[in-house]
Amino acid sequence: MNHEERLKLIDRYEQGAHLFSEALRSVPENLLDTPPAPGKWTIRQIALHTVDAELVFSIRFRMLGAQDGAPILMFDQDAWSRNLEYSKQPVDHAQALFVTLRHANAAMLRKLPEAAWEHAGMHEKRGRMTMGDLLLLFIKHAESHADSIRQAHDKLSAAAA
Repeated sequence: MNHEERLKLIDRYEQGAHLFSEALRSVPENLLDTPPAPGKWTIRQIALHTVDAELVFSIRFRMLGAQDGAPILMFDQDAWSRNLEYSKQPVDHAQALFVTLRHANAAMLRKLPEAAWEHAGMHEKRGRMTMGDLLLLFIKHAESHADSIRQAHDKLSAAAA
């Protein structure tokens, strides 16, 4: 991936902050804790998972950007949701943190030396991943969860009508 392509992807990554915020901002408080279907996460759980994943992504970017061959840490999203009690966590703080992390990470990525983009590490399930691979994965993660929040909101709103 060349420098121009990378900058476009970093811009898209940073735009994820807006997509996530807009999706979450439209959800009324009374719909945050209702699962859109049996066995599905609530909007609150999706939002808090997205923020915690961004915290993990921030570490992954820094580890791999600074150290070629760094391990790409995994986390158990269901254990985090359960043991960190996502159902009791405030969404507004999480939303602000996500936006801040996205902007800070994008700024850091734009300033990485060219050599750092050649770094690769090992992910337990995905195998070898480069900085570019991580960037694409993280772009899609926020976009997917912003879409999940919008879909759950639409479904819950229609059911309440």
